Amino acid sequence: MELYKNQYLVLLLQCSYRYKHVLSICANVDYLKELLNIYHNCQSNITRLLTIKILRYLIPYIPDNIDGLSKNFIEKFLIDTLDLIGKNNISQEILAELIYMYRTIMSINSSWQIIATKFIIDSIELYLNLKSIELNDLHEMNKLLASLCILGEYIEPYRLGSIVTVDNDKKLNDDTSLALIIEIDSNIGETKTSYSIQCLQTNQIENISIDKLKLEIDVSPPNLSNVDNSTLDILGNFIQIDTSTNQSLMLLQLKRRSISVLYHILNDKKLVEIFMEKPYASTIAKLCISNSIEKIQQQSTDLDLFNKQDLEIYSLTLDMCEKLKPITENENRNINDQSISINDQDNSLYTIWNNDEFNCDQLVMNTLSTPISKSNSWKPYASEIEIDFLKQGRVGKDNISIVPMPSHISSAQVFEECGTKHRFYGRIAPDGTNTRVSFPTYVFDNLQLSKGNWYYCIRLPVGGVIQIGWATNGFSPSGSCGIGDDKYSWSYDGSRAVFFHEEGYYGQYNDLRWKQNDICGCGIEIDGNNTKIKYWLNGKFLGTAFTHDSCLPSSTKKCNLLPHGPTTTYFPGVTIQVSSDPIRSCELIVSPEDMQDCPLPNGYKPLLLPKEIHIENSLVEYPFSAYLIGENPEDYFYTTRINSSNIFLRDFINENHLETKFSFDDNHYLILCDQSTGFPLLINNDDLTSLTICFDFQILSSDEKSDILLFKLDSTEIKWKKTDEKLRCVIIFLVKKCQIKVYINNKYRTFPNEFQHETILKLNLHILPDINAKIKNLAIWKYALSEENIQRLFTYNLSYISIQYQQLKEYYKQINQITFLKNQTIFINECLIPFNESFKEDIWKKKKIQADDYESKYFKTNMNIDYSIVELFGNQTYLVLDKSNEKWSEYTIILNISIPQWPIMDEKLTLIILNSKADIYITHTGKIRLQCNGTENESNSTVMLNEYFNLFISVQEKSIQIYLNDNLEINIEIDDERFHIKSNRIDLFRENDLRKNTTKEDTIRISLKSITYLNRSIPIDYQNLQTLIIPPFLIIGSNLIAMGYKKSWIESVIKQYKIGNISKIHKILYEQKEQLIKNDLENERNRYLKILSQLSPSIDSQILNDLINSSKFHTNEQMIDILQRIFPHWILSQSSKISNNKREFQLN
Repeated sequence: MELYKNQYLVLLLQCSYRYKHVLSICANVDYLKELLNIYHNCQSNITRLLTIKILRYLIPYIPDNIDGLSKNFIEKFLIDTLDLIGKNNISQEILAELIYMYRTIMSINSSWQIIATKFIIDSIELYLNLKSIELNDLHEMNKLLASLCILGEYIEPYRLGSIVTVDNDKKLNDDTSLALIIEIDSNIGETKTSYSIQCLQTNQIENISIDKLKLEIDVSPPNLSNVDNSTLDILGNFIQIDTSTNQSLMLLQLKRRSISVLYHILNDKKLVEIFMEKPYASTIAKLCISNSIEKIQQQSTDLDLFNKQDLEIYSLTLDMCEKLKPITENENRNINDQSISINDQDNSLYTIWNNDEFNCDQLVMNTLSTPISKSNSWKPYASEIEIDFLKQGRVGKDNISIVPMPSHISSAQVFEECGTKHRFYGRIAPDGTNTRVSFPTYVFDNLQLSKGNWYYCIRLPVGGVIQIGWATNGFSPSGSCGIGDDKYSWSYDGSRAVFFHEEGYYGQYNDLRWKQNDICGCGIEIDGNNTKIKYWLNGKFLGTAFTHDSCLPSSTKKCNLLPHGPTTTYFPGVTIQVSSDPIRSCELIVSPEDMQDCPLPNGYKPLLLPKEIHIENSLVEYPFSAYLIGENPEDYFYTTRINSSNIFLRDFINENHLETKFSFDDNHYLILCDQSTGFPLLINNDDLTSLTICFDFQILSSDEKSDILLFKLDSTEIKWKKTDEKLRCVIIFLVKKCQIKVYINNKYRTFPNEFQHETILKLNLHILPDINAKIKNLAIWKYALSEENIQRLFTYNLSYISIQYQQLKEYYKQINQITFLKNQTIFINECLIPFNESFKEDIWKKKKIQADDYESKYFKTNMNIDYSIVELFGNQTYLVLDKSNEKWSEYTIILNISIPQWPIMDEKLTLIILNSKADIYITHTGKIRLQCNGTENESNSTVMLNEYFNLFISVQEKSIQIYLNDNLEINIEIDDERFHIKSNRIDLFRENDLRKNTTKEDTIRISLKSITYLNRSIPIDYQNLQTLIIPPFLIIGSNLIAMGYKKSWIESVIKQYKIGNISKIHKILYEQKEQLIKNDLENERNRYLKILSQLSPSIDSQILNDLINSSKFHTNEQMIDILQRIFPHWILSQSSKISNNKREFQLN
């Protein structure tokens, strides 16, 4: 219905635009009333926008009837419009279109021009003063705000509902090329936005970028060249009010909007001359020019320096609520000195570098410390990158709202507010007073799901029929037909124990019936041919109700969950029986915080999106090395598997593990005793760079010494005033100055000429010697941290490092590729451990820590190759692969192996044991055989001897496929869990029955070059396994973005260098940051050049070319400068067009 209505409105718009005689039919009060009725009773923004566009065009031509009916009606309409603009509680697109409509009425000579203008001028003259602001009459302030917006507000030109022409082979002034922007997608990239446009002539819809669009003329603020002097005085006197001591945001907003109005008024030369003679002109000029403190210091305020650009810049500072200090003639404060010296004798050597406490934003801290992942798929606040992850497979509105389908069957009164943590209108209570049909359906407004696992809950009514499920495009409910009653929807009704899909399937879930206040969870897994719909009740999994291309329960009919093929999208919905009983209502639950009684299942995402928290520029740069980070002491230690008696502190960033013999307390601090030489730190610094070292510490000694020895460097001893507090210390060694700067909490001290260059080449530092203390969070940077980064370090610490370490550790149990280094002698990666005895958990745990003495015998290195291979001799040796604890139902395992000989008759060579019932082995004839529960499937091809081959095993939802090199040898359809891996390990090459393989101990049974494994299935033709194991961007990018690096930069480094090592990615970003910024600026410059050159043909092309060619785009200031230089030319061109009688009104 909305589509047909929009097509009618577009047709009316085209006719009104092209054929003047249409105005004689449509320009009347009755037509106006009908259009307003459409506007008020429609939920579609596009429909509303089209309606306002038509009104904008028609109202100026409505005659003023003698009986005064038209005048009364339109006067009320204009007043209501002002109130609606002033409230600003509508979408920005609707707001912009209403402003354009009012400007048009003021700009075209008609009966209503004078009335509309008088309303505006009266509002400014009556209410633009401090007394009215203090009284704060809502109706008055709304009219005032609206009046100022109409006279001066900037409107985004390329917005929803704008009419544009497309830059193609057609002429730009060809009416057939007119199109309407119907959707704007800004998620494609950081700098690119996609616009969906609908051609007004053909109704064809296409996506296009902004550089291909040309705007059809905006409606500029009306020309007020005849404005009364009193209005100019009111604006001028109001703008000069000092806002430095007034905390009113309303005053700031009104002042900023008044400046915008003045900016547009001063396009008229006559008004400029009048303005410059006014006494307040000098004050306004001072305010604008003094916006830059440097200007005050360098020169006196001169009225001749004042220009419109200064006025606009001052307006922008007010828009950001930056309150300027009162202007003084001579201001000599040094703004660069941000530190304060302490004058008392004891602290005269210390300087306070930070006057504020290091209070972190707790929401930012929570966002950084609890990252979203596949297993933890929701939290109430999240970063942009995490929200982008949650949005994958989700299209539509970010906010959740429920609407009737179709829209006319229920009024807004059917919805009531509900929810504990997340309050929204999700309780549906249909009755005879708010609903027109007996079996209404309600869906999530403008929400489509295309992939992934999604879940929502419903608190069930006392009784009656209710169908809960999912639908797709084509679903068209009626008063008696709801969700699940056609081929485009699927549902479950627990009040009758029925599945619905075109018809009912009774007796489901053992005929279980819902009770009052039960909570039903409804989930969908969208995965092409593996798509499923599942249900839960009060937290208990009931089962899978619908599986694509599988028979429906108690039926031979197959379920089609893909009625539109692989591109099918879904939206949730519920159909409920109308009742007069007020208790009979259902509550939709979309927030996991409100799902305690039926929790979000693992691996599912909720429909509700978290609120966005900006984490940019909060974290300190990755250090070169980091130790003792986080709250998990087991992570602090690194074992080499060579000598487990030696304790090493783990380097969380690189492999520079430190041997230590110190003990730890219950809070995971490393303890230093007063008899020690301190914590030794040896840093090789061959590049002779500056260094930064940080650590947290607390003094435990109770002696009365006033100073402590903070650290010792050769013969240099650096002391600090003693305190019992827990402190964070940052030490910076500045190479060029041979200077040491020490920061402890909010104080710092500089130690000049404290070391020689030779000392810094191999820094031998002893931290906190000869004192009882404890330390933690030790990190090293091979450059001097900036004060901004030190601020971040003190505010948000280094905990992000240990959190990311845990993420990567778990990730590499799910997906990894294990190869062997040249001259390798032990199994370095504890994920793969050799056995030559029966498996036991305790032995496995010990082997992860301590390597066997004979492990070197497994490895063979050829001088001509740069890697090793693993050789297993006899029949008792095998390998154990440590996988994640979760069950693997879909997975891929790739073995690159070679065998010297086939097994003898009636024996076998086991390759992999999938579970207690399934394994894969090689027969005595050289065939690959899959065995499960006594059923065997064999390959056609045979394994070549003494040649390496890839065994590719892919287990999917409905099949298992085994390839020998690139040839599919075994392909079996499955419908159960027979090949699922539920254990936390996988046994490779293990012979359970030694009688079935009698290879002698001195004979090679199998050789292994590499193992690749991942907990999802991939196609055999996957091009690059190396890029496959790179961690997802959610893991790699979150912290880097919080350090201030852009998503596009990170992605380009990963793509260019094909690396997943985060410290290496960071190193490249850090070193190339300056160039990346320059590249961005150049790209932005080229983009803006193209857009500006097409913004409006009304600007003289030669003027535009001269302005662009003479400008630089390397900085934001230069970009602003060129825009400010172009803008006046654009304003003048628009003003001249409005006064052009060839076309009284230009449609946008």
